[in-house]
Amino acid sequence: MVWANLADINSVDMQDLREYMSRPVDSVLELVGQREGDFVIYGASGKFMRDVTLMILRSISETGTTNRTVHLVSSLREKPDFAELIEPYSDLIVDHRVDLLEARASDLAGVPTDAPSVLYGAGYKFFNPEEETLEEYILKVNRFGEEIPLMVFGHHQEGDVVIMGSYNGLKPSHFNQPATEAAELEPEPDIEPLTDCVPCP
Repeated sequence: MVWANLADINSVDMQDLREYMSRPVDSVLELVGQREGDFVIYGASGKFMRDVTLMILRSISETGTTNRTVHLVSSLREKPDFAELIEPYSDLIVDHRVDLLEARASDLAGVPTDAPSVLYGAGYKFFNPEEETLEEYILKVNRFGEEIPLMVFGHHQEGDVVIMGSYNGLKPSHFNQPATEAAELEPEPDIEPLTDCVPCP
């Protein structure tokens, strides 16, 4: 079902939320329709980026600019739910399975360097004490926070790169004193929610 806005959704079907979150607004359709050439999306199957990925695919389909390719760079893990979401657009997609945590520059050889539109949404956020030590977690966050972006951005020097994402190893800061771009990565296993922020209207 197509919902007019998020507040109207009263469904238990996750697909309803996915449809809304990936629905391209007019400005997105205009942007995608005007840009020429291929897209590359890093972290395409992630919790946040999967909706962005689907939005780009829907935009290309709805604008009729289907004479191009969307290159999806995602982890080696199988994600059947994501595969099902993008299956209707399989003719637009080239799938690149890359373990960025272990990757070297040569592992990106199959990803086109001349794509004019690159969306970078790869990251490592959550500490899982059952699978890793705190030291291992810190190493992963630092790699995703610095080494991997440098490798990826070095691979794409002919197009526009847009960084997308959320928390990736930065300590929470009050909205009146936001972290600067030079803030050091200080990952923590347990993050306490901020309680002194002004509520959203």
